Amino acid sequence: MNIERVAPLRPEIARSWQRVQAVGLSPAAPAEPVPVDVDSDGALLRAATPVLDDAADKLRDTAFALVLADHRGRLTDLRFGIPSLAGRMERLGAVLGATFSEDTTGTNSIATTLEEGRPVAVAGAEHYLASFRDFACYGAPLRSPTTGRIVGVLDLTCSILDAGSLLRPYVDRLARDIDERLRDDANGPNHRLLRAFEATNRRSAGPLVAFGAEVTLANRAAADLLRPADQAALRALSEDMVGRAEQRSVELVTGGSIVVRMDRLDGGVLLAVQPAERPAPIPRARRPVPADSADWHRPLRPELERYRDSSVLVAGEAGTGRSTVAAALAGNGGAVLIDGAEATPAELDTAFAEAPGTVLLEHADMLPVRLVPRLARLRGTSRVIMTCGPAADLERASLWALCPVRLTLTPLRAERYRIPALAEARLREATGGRARFTLGALRVLAAAEWPGNLAELDGVIDYVAARRGSGDVTEADLPPGRRRPESGPVEGTLWQAERDAIVRALRDCAGNKVHAAERLGISRTALYRRLRVLRIEPTR
Repeated sequence: MNIERVAPLRPEIARSWQRVQAVGLSPAAPAEPVPVDVDSDGALLRAATPVLDDAADKLRDTAFALVLADHRGRLTDLRFGIPSLAGRMERLGAVLGATFSEDTTGTNSIATTLEEGRPVAVAGAEHYLASFRDFACYGAPLRSPTTGRIVGVLDLTCSILDAGSLLRPYVDRLARDIDERLRDDANGPNHRLLRAFEATNRRSAGPLVAFGAEVTLANRAAADLLRPADQAALRALSEDMVGRAEQRSVELVTGGSIVVRMDRLDGGVLLAVQPAERPAPIPRARRPVPADSADWHRPLRPELERYRDSSVLVAGEAGTGRSTVAAALAGNGGAVLIDGAEATPAELDTAFAEAPGTVLLEHADMLPVRLVPRLARLRGTSRVIMTCGPAADLERASLWALCPVRLTLTPLRAERYRIPALAEARLREATGGRARFTLGALRVLAAAEWPGNLAELDGVIDYVAARRGSGDVTEADLPPGRRRPESGPVEGTLWQAERDAIVRALRDCAGNKVHAAERLGISRTALYRRLRVLRIEPTR
Protein backbone atom coordinates (compact mmCIF):
# COMPACT_ATOMS: atom_id res chain seq x y z
CA MET A 1 0.00 0.00 0.00
CA ASN A 2 1.56 3.27 -1.12
CA ILE A 3 0.89 5.91 1.52
CA GLU A 4 2.33 9.38 1.55
CA ARG A 5 3.95 9.74 4.94
CA VAL A 6 4.08 12.83 7.13
CA ALA A 7 7.05 12.70 9.49
CA PRO A 8 6.57 12.64 12.28
CA LEU A 9 2.84 11.91 12.66
CA ARG A 10 1.28 13.35 15.79
CA PRO A 11 0.08 10.57 18.14
CA GLU A 12 -3.65 11.07 17.48
CA ILE A 13 -3.05 11.13 13.71
CA ALA A 14 -0.86 8.01 13.87
CA ARG A 15 -3.55 6.13 15.82
CA SER A 16 -6.15 7.17 13.29
CA TRP A 17 -4.04 6.01 10.34
CA GLN A 18 -3.53 2.64 12.04
CA ARG A 19 -7.30 2.24 12.50
CA VAL A 20 -7.99 3.18 8.89
CA GLN A 21 -5.30 0.85 7.54
CA ALA A 22 -6.80 -1.97 9.62
CA VAL A 23 -10.09 -1.74 7.71
CA GLY A 24 -8.27 -1.76 4.36
CA LEU A 25 -9.22 1.71 3.11
CA SER A 26 -6.99 2.94 0.28
CA PRO A 27 -5.62 6.53 0.35
CA ALA A 28 -6.73 6.84 -3.27
CA ALA A 29 -10.30 5.76 -2.49
CA PRO A 30 -13.02 8.33 -3.22
CA ALA A 31 -15.01 9.66 -0.28
CA GLU A 32 -18.55 8.49 -1.03
CA PRO A 33 -20.56 8.47 2.19
CA VAL A 34 -24.22 7.60 1.56
CA PRO A 35 -26.59 10.37 2.75
CA VAL A 36 -29.40 9.38 5.11
CA ASP A 37 -32.22 11.33 6.69
CA VAL A 38 -31.21 13.30 9.77
CA ASP A 39 -33.18 14.43 12.82
CA SER A 40 -34.20 17.97 11.99
CA ASP A 41 -35.73 18.58 15.42
CA GLY A 42 -33.28 16.96 17.81
CA ALA A 43 -31.76 18.53 20.90
CA LEU A 44 -28.32 18.90 19.27
CA LEU A 45 -29.61 20.83 16.28
CA ARG A 46 -31.89 22.97 18.46
CA ALA A 47 -28.95 23.96 20.64
CA ALA A 48 -26.51 24.50 17.78
CA THR A 49 -28.66 26.41 15.28
CA PRO A 50 -28.55 29.85 16.99
CA VAL A 51 -24.79 29.51 17.47
CA LEU A 52 -24.28 28.48 13.85
CA ASP A 53 -26.53 31.29 12.61
CA ASP A 54 -24.44 33.90 14.41
CA ALA A 55 -21.12 32.35 13.35
CA ALA A 56 -22.25 32.02 9.72
CA ASP A 57 -22.98 35.75 9.61
CA LYS A 58 -19.45 36.50 10.78
CA LEU A 59 -17.92 34.05 8.28
CA ARG A 60 -19.86 35.34 5.28
CA ASP A 61 -17.65 35.95 2.21
CA THR A 62 -14.78 33.95 3.73
CA ALA A 63 -13.46 30.60 2.56
CA PHE A 64 -14.49 28.83 5.76
CA ALA A 65 -17.17 26.20 6.40
CA LEU A 66 -18.85 25.17 9.65
CA VAL A 67 -20.06 21.59 9.84
CA LEU A 68 -22.17 20.02 12.59
CA ALA A 69 -22.21 16.23 12.94
CA ASP A 70 -24.07 14.02 15.39
CA HIS A 71 -22.61 11.25 17.55
CA ARG A 72 -22.48 8.87 14.59
CA GLY A 73 -20.69 11.37 12.37
CA ARG A 74 -23.80 12.17 10.31
CA LEU A 75 -23.67 15.73 8.99
CA THR A 76 -26.72 17.56 10.30
CA ASP A 77 -25.87 21.16 9.30
CA LEU A 78 -23.37 22.80 6.95
CA ARG A 79 -22.65 26.53 6.59
CA PHE A 80 -20.37 27.90 3.84
CA GLY A 81 -18.81 31.35 3.69
CA ILE A 82 -18.66 31.27 -0.12
CA PRO A 83 -20.59 29.09 -2.65
CA SER A 84 -17.46 27.75 -4.33
CA LEU A 85 -16.37 26.10 -1.06
CA ALA A 86 -19.70 24.29 -0.89
CA GLY A 87 -19.05 22.77 -4.31
CA ARG A 88 -15.53 21.64 -3.41
CA MET A 89 -16.68 19.99 -0.18
CA GLU A 90 -19.67 18.40 -1.84
CA ARG A 91 -17.27 16.56 -4.16
CA LEU A 92 -15.72 15.07 -1.01
CA GLY A 93 -19.12 13.79 0.11
CA ALA A 94 -19.73 16.59 2.63
CA VAL A 95 -23.50 16.84 2.15
CA LEU A 96 -26.41 16.84 4.58
CA GLY A 97 -26.98 13.35 5.97
CA ALA A 98 -23.59 11.93 4.92
CA THR A 99 -21.80 9.92 7.61
CA PHE A 100 -18.14 10.73 8.19
CA SER A 101 -16.54 7.69 9.80
CA GLU A 102 -12.91 6.66 9.64
CA ASP A 103 -13.95 3.48 7.84
CA THR A 104 -15.24 5.47 4.85
CA THR A 105 -13.62 8.92 5.00
CA GLY A 106 -10.32 8.17 6.74
CA THR A 107 -8.63 10.61 9.10
CA ASN A 108 -10.51 13.90 9.43
CA SER A 109 -11.59 16.18 12.23
CA ILE A 110 -15.12 14.75 12.46
CA ALA A 111 -14.48 11.02 12.35
CA THR A 112 -11.24 11.18 14.31
CA THR A 113 -12.66 13.50 16.98
CA LEU A 114 -15.40 10.94 17.58
CA GLU A 115 -12.83 8.13 17.79
CA GLU A 116 -10.41 10.01 20.05
CA GLY A 117 -13.07 11.65 22.23
CA ARG A 118 -11.17 14.96 22.24
CA PRO A 119 -10.56 17.94 19.92
CA VAL A 120 -8.57 17.02 16.83
CA ALA A 121 -6.96 19.17 14.13
CA VAL A 122 -6.09 17.60 10.77
CA ALA A 123 -4.14 19.59 8.22
CA GLY A 124 -3.13 18.80 4.64
CA ALA A 125 -1.23 15.54 4.27
CA GLU A 126 -2.35 14.38 7.72
CA HIS A 127 -5.61 13.41 6.03
CA TYR A 128 -5.54 9.73 5.12
CA LEU A 129 -7.50 10.17 1.89
CA ALA A 130 -5.58 12.06 -0.78
CA SER A 131 -8.72 13.92 -1.88
CA PHE A 132 -8.89 15.69 1.50
CA ARG A 133 -5.31 16.97 1.55
CA ASP A 134 -6.04 20.43 0.18
CA PHE A 135 -7.98 21.18 3.38
CA ALA A 136 -7.34 21.88 7.05
CA CYS A 137 -9.99 21.23 9.66
CA TYR A 138 -10.48 21.34 13.39
CA GLY A 139 -13.19 19.47 15.30
CA ALA A 140 -14.40 19.97 18.87
CA PRO A 141 -16.61 17.37 20.59
CA LEU A 142 -20.02 18.34 21.96
CA ARG A 143 -21.14 16.52 25.10
CA SER A 144 -24.40 15.58 26.79
CA PRO A 145 -24.92 17.68 29.94
CA THR A 146 -26.35 14.66 31.78
CA THR A 147 -24.14 11.74 30.74
CA GLY A 148 -21.01 13.49 29.53
CA ARG A 149 -21.04 11.36 26.38
CA ILE A 150 -20.23 12.88 23.02
CA VAL A 151 -23.43 13.83 21.17
CA GLY A 152 -21.77 15.51 18.21
CA VAL A 153 -18.84 17.37 16.70
CA LEU A 154 -18.47 20.98 15.54
CA ASP A 155 -16.00 21.25 12.68
CA LEU A 156 -14.42 24.26 10.97
CA THR A 157 -12.91 23.53 7.55
CA CYS A 158 -10.88 25.71 5.20
CA SER A 159 -8.17 25.51 2.55
CA ILE A 160 -4.75 24.52 3.88
CA LEU A 161 -3.57 27.93 2.67
CA ASP A 162 -6.04 29.74 4.98
CA ALA A 163 -5.37 27.74 8.13
CA GLY A 164 -4.21 29.66 11.17
CA SER A 165 -3.63 29.30 14.88
CA LEU A 166 -6.83 31.18 15.76
CA LEU A 167 -9.07 28.44 14.37
CA ARG A 168 -8.87 26.31 17.50
CA PRO A 169 -9.88 28.86 20.16
CA TYR A 170 -12.67 30.12 17.89
CA VAL A 171 -14.17 26.64 17.38
CA ASP A 172 -13.68 25.81 21.08
CA ARG A 173 -15.68 28.92 22.03
CA LEU A 174 -18.49 28.01 19.64
CA ALA A 175 -18.53 24.46 21.04
CA ARG A 176 -18.79 25.82 24.60
CA ASP A 177 -21.74 27.96 23.53
CA ILE A 178 -23.48 24.90 22.07
CA ASP A 179 -22.71 22.84 25.20
CA GLU A 180 -24.24 25.61 27.33
CA ARG A 181 -27.38 25.61 25.23
CA LEU A 182 -27.57 21.82 25.51
CA ARG A 183 -27.48 22.21 29.29
CA ASP A 184 -30.24 24.81 29.19
CA ASP A 185 -32.33 22.60 26.92
CA ALA A 186 -31.89 19.58 29.21
CA ASN A 187 -32.33 21.37 32.52
CA GLY A 188 -34.92 23.95 31.53
CA PRO A 189 -38.03 21.75 31.79
CA ASN A 190 -36.87 20.22 35.10
CA HIS A 191 -36.14 23.64 36.55
CA ARG A 192 -39.54 24.98 35.49
CA LEU A 193 -41.27 21.92 36.92
CA LEU A 194 -39.34 22.28 40.19
CA ARG A 195 -40.30 25.97 40.50
CA ALA A 196 -43.98 25.15 39.92
CA PHE A 197 -43.81 22.31 42.44
CA GLU A 198 -42.19 24.49 45.09
CA ALA A 199 -44.65 27.34 44.54
CA THR A 200 -47.65 25.01 44.87
CA ASN A 201 -46.15 23.24 47.87
CA ARG A 202 -45.80 26.56 49.70
CA ARG A 203 -49.50 27.28 49.22
CA SER A 204 -50.80 23.88 50.27
CA ALA A 205 -49.84 21.29 52.85
CA GLY A 206 -51.61 18.48 51.01
CA PRO A 207 -49.91 15.64 49.13
CA LEU A 208 -48.23 16.89 45.95
CA VAL A 209 -46.42 14.99 43.21
CA ALA A 210 -44.77 16.12 39.97
CA PHE A 211 -43.58 13.97 37.08
CA GLY A 212 -41.09 15.03 34.43
CA ALA A 213 -39.56 12.91 31.71
CA GLU A 214 -36.78 11.67 34.01
CA VAL A 215 -37.67 13.17 37.38
CA THR A 216 -40.23 12.54 40.13
CA LEU A 217 -40.92 15.06 42.90
CA ALA A 218 -43.04 14.40 46.00
CA ASN A 219 -43.53 16.32 49.21
CA ARG A 220 -43.53 14.62 52.61
CA ALA A 221 -47.32 14.25 52.69
CA ALA A 222 -47.27 12.44 49.35
CA ALA A 223 -44.35 10.24 50.38
CA ASP A 224 -46.26 9.17 53.51
CA LEU A 225 -49.47 8.47 51.59
CA LEU A 226 -48.29 6.83 48.35
CA ARG A 227 -46.60 3.50 47.95
CA PRO A 228 -44.43 2.72 44.90
CA ALA A 229 -47.38 1.08 43.12
CA ASP A 230 -49.44 4.22 43.70
CA GLN A 231 -46.69 6.44 42.30
CA ALA A 232 -46.38 4.23 39.22
CA ALA A 233 -50.15 4.37 38.74
CA LEU A 234 -50.19 8.17 38.97
CA ARG A 235 -47.34 8.47 36.48
CA ALA A 236 -49.22 6.23 34.05
CA LEU A 237 -52.30 8.44 34.44
CA SER A 238 -50.26 11.60 33.84
CA GLU A 239 -48.70 10.16 30.68
CA ASP A 240 -52.14 9.34 29.27
CA MET A 241 -53.53 12.85 29.82
CA VAL A 242 -55.15 14.36 26.75
CA GLY A 243 -55.90 17.95 27.83
CA ARG A 244 -54.17 20.54 29.99
CA ALA A 245 -56.05 19.60 33.17
CA GLU A 246 -57.86 16.53 34.40
CA GLN A 247 -59.31 15.17 37.62
CA ARG A 248 -59.51 11.45 38.41
CA SER A 249 -60.40 9.19 41.31
CA VAL A 250 -57.82 6.53 42.09
CA GLU A 251 -57.83 3.65 44.55
CA LEU A 252 -54.68 3.17 46.59
CA VAL A 253 -53.10 -0.22 47.07
CA THR A 254 -53.71 0.23 50.80
CA GLY A 255 -57.46 0.25 50.17
CA GLY A 256 -58.21 3.97 50.44
CA SER A 257 -59.10 6.26 47.58
CA ILE A 258 -57.86 9.66 46.45
CA VAL A 259 -58.94 12.42 44.11
CA VAL A 260 -56.12 13.64 41.86
CA ARG A 261 -56.06 16.99 40.10
CA MET A 262 -53.53 16.88 37.23
CA ASP A 263 -52.21 19.99 35.50
CA ARG A 264 -49.89 19.81 32.51
CA LEU A 265 -46.99 22.26 32.75
CA ASP A 266 -43.98 23.08 30.60
CA GLY A 267 -41.72 20.22 31.60
CA GLY A 268 -44.13 17.77 33.16
CA VAL A 269 -47.36 17.22 35.07
CA LEU A 270 -48.22 18.49 38.55
CA LEU A 271 -50.60 16.34 40.62
CA ALA A 272 -52.42 17.64 43.70
CA VAL A 273 -53.74 14.74 45.77
CA GLN A 274 -56.74 14.94 48.05
CA PRO A 275 -57.68 11.85 50.08
CA ALA A 276 -61.32 10.98 49.48
CA GLU A 277 -61.41 9.46 52.92
CA ARG A 278 -59.01 9.71 55.80
CA PRO A 279 -57.62 6.25 56.62
CA ALA A 280 -56.88 5.12 60.13
CA PRO A 281 -53.27 5.78 61.14
CA ILE A 282 -51.80 2.32 60.42
CA PRO A 283 -48.00 2.04 60.47
CA ARG A 284 -46.84 2.12 56.87
CA ALA A 285 -44.73 -1.02 56.99
CA ARG A 286 -47.69 -3.09 58.22
CA ARG A 287 -50.37 -1.83 55.84
CA PRO A 288 -51.82 -4.82 54.00
CA VAL A 289 -52.38 -4.96 50.28
CA PRO A 290 -56.13 -5.59 49.82
CA ALA A 291 -56.87 -8.97 48.27
CA ASP A 292 -59.07 -7.43 45.59
CA SER A 293 -56.10 -5.48 44.20
CA ALA A 294 -55.24 -8.73 42.42
CA ASP A 295 -58.72 -8.89 40.84
CA TRP A 296 -58.68 -7.09 37.48
CA HIS A 297 -62.41 -7.75 37.10
CA ARG A 298 -63.38 -6.13 40.41
CA PRO A 299 -65.24 -3.24 38.68
CA LEU A 300 -67.39 -5.88 36.93
CA ARG A 301 -68.49 -7.66 40.13
CA PRO A 302 -71.78 -5.70 40.48
CA GLU A 303 -72.58 -6.57 36.85
CA LEU A 304 -71.89 -10.25 37.49
CA GLU A 305 -74.35 -10.24 40.37
CA ARG A 306 -76.98 -8.35 38.37
CA TYR A 307 -76.87 -10.76 35.40
CA ARG A 308 -76.52 -14.04 37.28
CA ASP A 309 -79.78 -15.30 35.72
CA SER A 310 -79.35 -13.75 32.26
CA SER A 311 -77.81 -15.00 29.04
CA VAL A 312 -74.55 -13.08 28.63
CA LEU A 313 -71.93 -12.64 25.92
CA VAL A 314 -68.46 -12.08 27.43
CA ALA A 315 -66.24 -10.39 24.85
CA GLY A 316 -62.60 -9.44 25.13
CA GLU A 317 -59.08 -9.88 23.89
CA ALA A 318 -57.10 -13.04 24.53
CA GLY A 319 -55.87 -13.25 28.10
CA THR A 320 -58.42 -10.81 29.56
CA GLY A 321 -60.10 -13.55 31.63
CA ARG A 322 -63.14 -14.37 29.51
CA SER A 323 -63.36 -17.92 30.87
CA THR A 324 -62.98 -16.71 34.45
CA VAL A 325 -65.80 -14.18 34.09
CA ALA A 326 -68.00 -16.70 32.29
CA ALA A 327 -67.47 -19.24 35.08
CA ALA A 328 -68.35 -16.60 37.67
CA LEU A 329 -71.57 -15.86 35.80
CA ALA A 330 -72.43 -19.57 35.66
CA GLY A 331 -72.17 -19.70 39.45
CA ASN A 332 -72.08 -22.85 41.54
CA GLY A 333 -75.12 -24.42 39.92
CA GLY A 334 -73.01 -26.01 37.26
CA ALA A 335 -72.98 -25.63 33.51
CA VAL A 336 -72.30 -27.78 30.48
CA LEU A 337 -69.19 -26.57 28.66
CA ILE A 338 -68.87 -26.54 24.86
CA ASP A 339 -65.80 -25.44 22.94
CA GLY A 340 -67.07 -23.64 19.84
CA ALA A 341 -63.86 -24.40 17.95
CA GLU A 342 -64.44 -28.17 18.24
CA ALA A 343 -68.24 -28.41 18.55
CA THR A 344 -70.21 -30.98 16.54
CA PRO A 345 -73.98 -31.24 15.99
CA ALA A 346 -74.13 -34.23 18.35
CA GLU A 347 -72.31 -32.33 21.12
CA LEU A 348 -74.73 -29.44 20.83
CA ASP A 349 -77.70 -31.78 21.02
CA THR A 350 -76.30 -33.55 24.09
CA ALA A 351 -75.30 -30.32 25.86
CA PHE A 352 -78.71 -28.72 25.67
CA ALA A 353 -80.46 -31.98 26.53
CA GLU A 354 -78.38 -32.53 29.68
CA ALA A 355 -77.72 -28.94 30.79
CA PRO A 356 -78.77 -28.20 34.38
CA GLY A 357 -79.98 -24.84 33.17
CA THR A 358 -76.84 -23.17 31.81
CA VAL A 359 -74.77 -23.87 28.70
CA LEU A 360 -71.35 -22.24 28.56
CA LEU A 361 -70.12 -21.87 24.97
CA GLU A 362 -66.40 -20.98 24.89
CA HIS A 363 -64.92 -19.45 21.71
CA ALA A 364 -68.34 -18.78 20.26
CA ASP A 365 -66.73 -16.77 17.48
CA MET A 366 -65.10 -20.01 16.27
CA LEU A 367 -68.34 -22.01 16.15
CA PRO A 368 -68.91 -23.16 12.56
CA VAL A 369 -71.44 -20.87 10.90
CA ARG A 370 -73.50 -23.88 9.77
CA LEU A 371 -74.17 -24.76 13.44
CA VAL A 372 -75.49 -21.32 14.42
CA PRO A 373 -79.12 -21.99 13.37
CA ARG A 374 -79.02 -25.36 15.14
CA LEU A 375 -77.88 -23.79 18.40
CA ALA A 376 -80.59 -21.14 18.16
CA ARG A 377 -83.25 -23.87 17.81
CA LEU A 378 -81.83 -25.98 20.64
CA ARG A 379 -81.56 -23.17 23.13
CA GLY A 380 -85.15 -23.40 24.29
CA THR A 381 -85.32 -22.26 27.91
CA SER A 382 -81.65 -22.84 28.68
CA ARG A 383 -79.49 -19.97 29.83
CA VAL A 384 -76.52 -19.40 27.52
CA ILE A 385 -73.20 -17.82 28.44
CA MET A 386 -70.77 -17.30 25.54
CA THR A 387 -67.21 -16.02 25.23
CA CYS A 388 -65.75 -14.46 22.11
CA GLY A 389 -63.06 -12.08 20.87
CA PRO A 390 -63.48 -8.31 20.92
CA ALA A 391 -65.20 -8.19 17.50
CA ALA A 392 -68.46 -10.09 16.99
CA ASP A 393 -68.76 -10.92 13.28
CA LEU A 394 -71.98 -10.40 11.34
CA GLU A 395 -72.04 -14.03 10.08
CA ARG A 396 -73.01 -15.12 13.58
CA ALA A 397 -75.42 -12.26 14.29
CA SER A 398 -78.22 -14.67 15.18
CA LEU A 399 -75.88 -16.30 17.71
CA TRP A 400 -75.08 -13.03 19.46
CA ALA A 401 -78.81 -12.26 19.56
CA LEU A 402 -79.25 -15.16 21.98
CA CYS A 403 -77.47 -13.08 24.62
CA PRO A 404 -79.23 -9.78 25.40
CA VAL A 405 -76.42 -8.76 27.77
CA ARG A 406 -72.86 -8.12 26.54
CA LEU A 407 -69.93 -7.59 28.90
CA THR A 408 -66.70 -6.33 27.28
CA LEU A 409 -63.55 -6.99 29.29
CA THR A 410 -60.94 -4.24 29.53
CA PRO A 411 -57.43 -4.98 28.20
CA LEU A 412 -54.58 -4.04 30.50
CA ARG A 413 -53.21 -1.28 28.27
CA ALA A 414 -56.56 0.57 28.39
CA GLU A 415 -56.18 1.21 32.15
CA ARG A 416 -52.45 1.32 32.71
CA TYR A 417 -52.78 3.11 36.03
CA ARG A 418 -54.26 -0.08 37.53
CA ILE A 419 -51.36 -2.31 36.45
CA PRO A 420 -48.93 -1.41 39.30
CA ALA A 421 -51.38 -2.37 42.06
CA LEU A 422 -52.38 -5.51 40.15
CA ALA A 423 -48.77 -6.57 39.61
CA GLU A 424 -47.78 -5.89 43.21
CA ALA A 425 -50.75 -7.81 44.61
CA ARG A 426 -50.14 -10.82 42.36
CA LEU A 427 -46.45 -10.87 43.23
CA ARG A 428 -47.33 -10.86 46.92
CA GLU A 429 -49.68 -13.78 46.34
CA ALA A 430 -46.98 -15.68 44.42
CA THR A 431 -44.25 -15.10 47.04
CA GLY A 432 -46.32 -15.06 50.21
CA GLY A 433 -45.63 -11.36 50.66
CA ARG A 434 -41.87 -11.82 50.70
CA ALA A 435 -41.10 -9.91 47.47
CA ARG A 436 -42.11 -6.50 46.21
CA PHE A 437 -41.58 -4.52 43.04
CA THR A 438 -39.52 -1.33 43.11
CA LEU A 439 -40.96 1.85 41.66
CA GLY A 440 -38.77 1.53 38.56
CA ALA A 441 -39.98 -2.00 37.85
CA LEU A 442 -43.62 -1.01 38.33
CA ARG A 443 -43.18 1.90 35.95
CA VAL A 444 -41.84 -0.44 33.26
CA LEU A 445 -44.73 -2.87 33.77
CA ALA A 446 -47.28 -0.05 33.53
CA ALA A 447 -45.77 1.12 30.24
CA ALA A 448 -45.77 -2.31 28.55
CA GLU A 449 -48.21 -3.25 25.76
CA TRP A 450 -49.46 -6.57 27.23
CA PRO A 451 -51.02 -8.07 24.09
CA GLY A 452 -51.59 -11.23 26.15
CA ASN A 453 -53.18 -9.23 29.00
CA LEU A 454 -53.65 -11.02 32.35
CA ALA A 455 -52.23 -14.31 31.10
CA GLU A 456 -49.10 -12.55 29.93
CA LEU A 457 -48.73 -10.61 33.19
CA ASP A 458 -49.12 -13.82 35.20
CA GLY A 459 -46.32 -15.34 33.13
CA VAL A 460 -44.05 -12.42 34.09
CA ILE A 461 -45.04 -12.77 37.77
CA ASP A 462 -44.25 -16.52 37.69
CA TYR A 463 -40.86 -15.78 36.07
CA VAL A 464 -39.98 -13.20 38.71
CA ALA A 465 -41.24 -15.28 41.66
CA ALA A 466 -39.20 -18.30 40.53
CA ARG A 467 -35.98 -16.28 40.41
CA ARG A 468 -36.42 -13.78 43.24
CA GLY A 469 -38.73 -15.06 45.90
CA SER A 470 -37.99 -12.30 48.40
CA GLY A 471 -36.75 -8.74 48.66
CA ASP A 472 -36.90 -5.96 46.09
CA VAL A 473 -37.67 -6.90 42.49
CA THR A 474 -35.97 -4.35 40.25
CA GLU A 475 -36.20 -3.72 36.52
CA ALA A 476 -33.16 -5.95 36.03
CA ASP A 477 -35.12 -8.89 37.50
CA LEU A 478 -37.82 -8.69 34.82
CA PRO A 479 -37.69 -11.18 31.92
CA PRO A 480 -35.43 -10.29 28.98
CA GLY A 481 -37.27 -8.04 26.57
CA ARG A 482 -39.36 -6.53 29.37
CA ARG A 483 -36.78 -3.99 30.46
CA ARG A 484 -37.00 -0.35 29.53
CA PRO A 485 -34.96 0.79 26.50
CA GLU A 486 -32.14 3.23 27.17
CA SER A 487 -34.09 6.13 25.73
CA GLY A 488 -37.45 6.91 24.26
CA PRO A 489 -40.84 7.93 25.58
CA VAL A 490 -42.88 5.90 27.99
CA GLU A 491 -45.74 4.43 26.09
CA GLY A 492 -49.25 5.62 26.77
CA THR A 493 -52.55 6.07 25.01
CA LEU A 494 -51.36 8.94 22.79
CA TRP A 495 -48.10 7.10 22.04
CA GLN A 496 -50.06 4.05 20.91
CA ALA A 497 -52.52 6.10 18.85
CA GLU A 498 -49.69 7.79 16.95
CA ARG A 499 -47.91 4.50 16.44
CA ASP A 500 -51.06 2.83 15.12
CA ALA A 501 -51.66 5.70 12.65
CA ILE A 502 -48.14 5.41 11.23
CA VAL A 503 -48.25 1.61 11.01
CA ARG A 504 -51.62 1.83 9.24
CA ALA A 505 -50.33 4.42 6.77
CA LEU A 506 -47.27 2.30 5.97
CA ARG A 507 -49.43 -0.76 5.47
CA ASP A 508 -51.87 1.11 3.21
CA CYS A 509 -48.95 2.44 1.16
CA ALA A 510 -47.28 -0.97 0.89
CA GLY A 511 -44.31 0.22 2.95
CA ASN A 512 -43.58 3.25 0.74
CA LYS A 513 -42.40 5.89 3.22
CA VAL A 514 -42.73 8.79 0.80
CA HIS A 515 -46.39 8.03 0.16
CA ALA A 516 -47.01 7.27 3.85
CA ALA A 517 -45.54 10.64 4.86
CA GLU A 518 -47.79 12.40 2.35
CA ARG A 519 -50.84 10.58 3.69
CA LEU A 520 -49.91 11.53 7.27
CA GLY A 521 -49.25 15.14 6.28
CA ILE A 522 -45.66 15.16 7.55
CA SER A 523 -42.25 15.36 5.91
CA ARG A 524 -40.27 12.22 5.10
CA THR A 525 -37.63 13.30 7.62
CA ALA A 526 -40.29 13.66 10.33
CA LEU A 527 -41.62 10.20 9.46
CA TYR A 528 -38.14 8.63 9.82
CA ARG A 529 -37.77 10.37 13.17
CA ARG A 530 -41.10 9.05 14.43
CA LEU A 531 -40.23 5.54 13.21
CA ARG A 532 -37.17 5.64 15.48
CA VAL A 533 -38.93 7.20 18.47
CA LEU A 534 -41.95 4.87 18.27
CA ARG A 535 -39.73 1.85 17.58
CA ILE A 536 -41.48 0.87 14.34
CA GLU A 537 -39.64 -1.54 12.08
CA PRO A 538 -40.58 -0.61 8.48
CA THR A 539 -41.39 -3.48 6.19
CA ARG A 540 -39.17 -2.12 3.40
